[in-house]
Amino acid sequence: MTLPIFRSKNKGFTLIELLVAMVIMIVGLLGLLQAVNVAVSHNLTNQLRDEAVMVAEQQMNAEKSLSFDMIIDGITNAVIQRNVRNYIENYSVNQTVTTMGNTKTINVVVTWQHKGNSYQHMVSTLKSK
Repeated sequence: MTLPIFRSKNKGFTLIELLVAMVIMIVGLLGLLQAVNVAVSHNLTNQLRDEAVMVAEQQMNAEKSLSFDMIIDGITNAVIQRNVRNYIENYSVNQTVTTMGNTKTINVVVTWQHKGNSYQHMVSTLKSK
C-alpha cells in the first residue's frame, strides 16, 4: 500500500521571508541614497571651484588689460558674490602687485568656504613694459 502524497496548496512567501527581503532592499536603497548624496556634494564643490576660477580669471584679465603704468603696486582685497545653484557664494579676492625693474608680478588669490572647509585658487602673471 502506498501512502498518498500531499501537496501543499500554500504557494508564496512566508512573513519572515518577506521581512528579510524588505530589510535587504532597504539597506540597498539607503546605500544608493548615500551615493547620490555624495555625488551631489562633489558636484557642488566642483561648481564652486569652477566659479572661483572664473572670478580669478576675470580679475587677472582686468589687470592685464591695463597699461604697465596704470597697474598699482600693493595689496587689494575684495569680496565678490556669485550665484551658484540659486545660492549666493562669497569669494574673497586678494590681489598683490609687486614691481621688479621693468616687470610687474600680479597674483590673484580667490578664497571661499564650503561645508566648513576653506578652499583657494591662485593665478599669477608677469607684465613688462
